[in-house]
Amino acid sequence: MAVLSTTFVSNCLGIQDYNRAHQTALVNILSNSPFLAGQATLVNGSVTILSTSVLATSLILLSNASVPSPSTGNELYVSAIVPGVSFTISSTSSTASQTVNYIAI
Repeated sequence: MAVLSTTFVSNCLGIQDYNRAHQTALVNILSNSPFLAGQATLVNGSVTILSTSVLATSLILLSNASVPSPSTGNELYVSAIVPGVSFTISSTSSTASQTVNYIAI
């Protein structure tokens, strides 16, 4: 039968407490900040998402939900944010037409 030292056990408990504190902090950040997620389709390389919860400091994450067209030279980025009104997702290709996922926090 293995016996764990008090130091080892307290260190493990310390790690659990540390992780729990950071998980709680993340939940607090997400629950106290505007959160928006969805899909949109680019038309001629851009799409504007209307949202009263978007802030100038919002972090907006983007990914392709469909195969990009064109398949090369087509990078997604946020080209504009109007706080409390909208944000615009654009592509480096002015002819891009694809579905994109977005999360704004």
